[in-house]
Amino acid sequence: MSSTAPASENTTVRRAIHGASTWTLQQEELAREFMETYGLERKQIGFDGSSPDPIFDYEALSLLSLVLGDIPSIRTEPGDFNNAAGLASAICHLTLNDNRSREVFGTCLVGEILHDNSEVADISQALKIAQARAVRNGLRAVGFDPVKAHRLAKADQPSPNQFTDVRTKELAEIHILGKELGFIFDVPNAGGTGVVENKTAWKNIIGTHFKGKTSSGELADLERSQFLQMLRSWKSARTRTEGSEMTGALLESK
Repeated sequence: MSSTAPASENTTVRRAIHGASTWTLQQEELAREFMETYGLERKQIGFDGSSPDPIFDYEALSLLSLVLGDIPSIRTEPGDFNNAAGLASAICHLTLNDNRSREVFGTCLVGEILHDNSEVADISQALKIAQARAVRNGLRAVGFDPVKAHRLAKADQPSPNQFTDVRTKELAEIHILGKELGFIFDVPNAGGTGVVENKTAWKNIIGTHFKGKTSSGELADLERSQFLQMLRSWKSARTRTEGSEMTGALLESK
């Protein structure tokens, strides 16, 4: 004889969209709210694990920014495609009412494992995902959060769109990723006390991709956004590889 436990915030709801296994009840309710309010389809919304923050596709983001935002100009265009690396890119251009503008980068790798455990199959899919990521990053850069804007709209309050201090935040994340990926590492200083950062590999990697520059602080907005996306992709690929190796080691030990 079996019994069914009452639903709670941590209850998982089964689904079979793009290979994903579960949504939490909180995720399910938020997704349904966006589908019913804005006419989105279920396949246009995803979540990364148990994160409460939805991941919208390009069409959904375009619609939500139009309905909920006050951004007069948003356009995207494909960037380069690196055949050797299988890396697709896109650029999002945003202009606000006071004519301030930003250009933000988005990338995607063919073969990359997505939040729903599906794999990016080909260049066409990679370009579409890169475009969505460029728009998502651009909207964040001007302070637009679809979920927050939706809740403000329900309360009849305007959604604020303003530039946040993106440069400082991006430079901080870039430095952290540089250390995590091993491009920046600590060595004892010449005096024998304390440590200093060795940035030889770091300067080389920046100079390789952005000729004439050796510091992330020298990068223009679009270059900085591009470099950050590259570092995030490398970190994600390493994390997944390490996870696979750990799983393999555990299986072999049994």
